Amino acid sequence: MALMRMNTNRNHLYPERGFTLVELMTSLTVSAILITAAVPTFSEFVADQQIKSNTYRLLADLSLARSEAVKRQMNIELRASGGDWSNGWDVAFIDPNDADILVRSYQAPGSVDVQHLAGLASITFGKDGRVSDAADFKLWD
Repeated sequence: MALMRMNTNRNHLYPERGFTLVELMTSLTVSAILITAAVPTFSEFVADQQIKSNTYRLLADLSLARSEAVKRQMNIELRASGGDWSNGWDVAFIDPNDADILVRSYQAPGSVDVQHLAGLASITFGKDGRVSDAADFKLWD
């Protein structure tokens, strides 16, 4: 008859679980390097998206001003808020009673600069939907 011994060493009954300190520090170091590399790229992405968003909003408001001019058969202005396009812009018209009627207003975020290339503070659309001056804009961060 063979003699059997039971192994009562806990290491063999329950294998070790978890991370060692070296493994934890290595993974944290790799994570920190990846995050450091990703942050500048992400901030550039956000800035680009803000410029695109403001560009699309400006195009939409130009289209709105044009369609309102045709619909109302009167001159409609797209004008800079406070004289500076970077503050935002308003779509408005003057009704027959000389009241200034605001159709839409947009406050641009401060991180995006907007400039009309001819330096105009407003653009007027006539009854036929034609613009009085060129609508050339530059947007940047």
